[in-house]
Amino acid sequence: MSEITYTELKNAVVGIMEIDNTDADRYNVDINLGIAQAGLLNALPSKWLKNAIKTTKGALSSGVALYQWPSDFFRMLNIWLDFSAAISATNEGNKAMVYDPDENILPVGDLASTNFPFVDIEVEGGFGVYPVPAADQADGVRVRYVWKLPNPTSSQNCLLNYDLKNLMVYKTVELCAMVEEFNIELATKYGGLYDDELKKFLPKKENK
Repeated sequence: MSEITYTELKNAVVGIMEIDNTDADRYNVDINLGIAQAGLLNALPSKWLKNAIKTTKGALSSGVALYQWPSDFFRMLNIWLDFSAAISATNEGNKAMVYDPDENILPVGDLASTNFPFVDIEVEGGFGVYPVPAADQADGVRVRYVWKLPNPTSSQNCLLNYDLKNLMVYKTVELCAMVEEFNIELATKYGGLYDDELKKFLPKKENK
């Protein structure tokens, strides 16, 4: 699916706000396009973020529990671990559970095993692996994550799926219209349009 061009995003925002292109900087159009994009990277299920998904592998080190995220990391999706063999096309490893101290009475180290590993993502700049590796293992960890796409600018189109164009425009208009209290009514209207559009891309809640 084709990418969303910066020009069509900017023109849509400027047209809705009924301002001149020369006022785009005044109302932070570029900045707010980046904020809108970050919000979608954070909120949407991975199936709508195909261009924003990466997978990387790394080594486990004996006695080392803490590992850093990739430099372009934005949000974790899944982590797989294997403490005794390299993860490969024929060995996907064991999917790690995310440790939640609010749901688990026991410490993470008491819950984890090599067959049922856990990761602690409440670590600044990285994640903890449990059990702590007892030996070095090349390609013992595989991380699937949302990466921080470059912000849309005059030299960079938006890399999100084209289906998300309206969401990008609606949120950007909402944010820009609040600058200097330009048009609070317009901001409220497009904030509502954004919320309604976003629901189309989120899982539906089942009736209990």
